[in-house]
Amino acid sequence: MFRLQNGNNRNPTSVQFYCAFKKLFCLNYFQHSPDANCIKDLDSILCHLNPAEQTNSSSVIFPEETPITCSTSLKIGTVDYRNLDVPESNALTFVCGYLYSKCLNVHRCEFCIEYGRSQKDLDKTLLLCYFKAYTNKDKTNGNLQMPHTSFYDYINELENLFTKNFAVFAVEKNVGTKLINACYNVPFFNPCEHFDHQYLIKLFVRFRIFSSVTFLNRDLISIRKLRNRKLANLQHL
Repeated sequence: MFRLQNGNNRNPTSVQFYCAFKKLFCLNYFQHSPDANCIKDLDSILCHLNPAEQTNSSSVIFPEETPITCSTSLKIGTVDYRNLDVPESNALTFVCGYLYSKCLNVHRCEFCIEYGRSQKDLDKTLLLCYFKAYTNKDKTNGNLQMPHTSFYDYINELENLFTKNFAVFAVEKNVGTKLINACYNVPFFNPCEHFDHQYLIKLFVRFRIFSSVTFLNRDLISIRKLRNRKLANLQHL
């Protein structure tokens, strides 16, 4: 029927099909108002499309690949934490001293220096870190600081937050950015208003992600070696 409207054309064009459809269906549909000229209305009805509902058919058949973007918000300009020899007995004290010493490289003033020397009475929990830190000033872990107790409490709260959320964020995108945003919810105090709080959080997050992945890889290697050892023992039975 559509072909007859265009001289029995076997392959009518889209314009010819549009005119035939309007003549055969739409004009008959509006026969109840013979005195009205509905041609313009039909044009607007057939041509009206909601931009919000338009879909590109080519994008459905061949979806565009989402480009992989790497967040640069975790850049801090140092990776020497990879070589830290952290003691097991008082790791928190050692790590806090390292973090604060790196912050002093970014901003150093009298208030920050004094805040980093607040622990003047060394007890058994600080003694190992003190001698380990100052054995050689040229080492990466040399000249560690002994900041105020509030700094240790703050890093401890960050550690608890990281331990609680890392397993959740690790399977998502931008894990570092999400951990940084979560760390800002922990109250922080420093006597110097110019202390680089943002640098401290970024350094902590980078250090903890690196250490977590490193220890996880070591555990996997140990498990693999244990399985291989058991398999070797069974093969020699």
